[in-house]
Amino acid sequence: MRKLLLAAPVFLLATACSDIGLGPVWSECALPGGPALGLRDIAAGPTGEAWVVGRVGEAWYYDGDSWEEKYSGFHEYDLTGVAPDEGGRCWAVGFDNQENGRILRYD
Repeated sequence: MRKLLLAAPVFLLATACSDIGLGPVWSECALPGGPALGLRDIAAGPTGEAWVVGRVGEAWYYDGDSWEEKYSGFHEYDLTGVAPDEGGRCWAVGFDNQENGRILRYD
């Protein structure tokens, strides 16, 4: 155990001061205008685009370069799931303020 404790700082220093590739790392993708209210789901489409949905009908589209808000018009819905299809449409599910299930489609 003592050897392990002594080796840990050496390993951390060697990692920080070397060109060792540590593989993929997370980075934040900021939305225009700041953080969203409450994102619930994200899904990538067949050509690399992405859709994100969340509270108050919030929906965002990523074309591979930048994010664009796609106003759903359903601000009383909380969208909890999203699925783009090969035809360029996007499907979202969620519920309204009375807990009724809702399905939306973006064409």
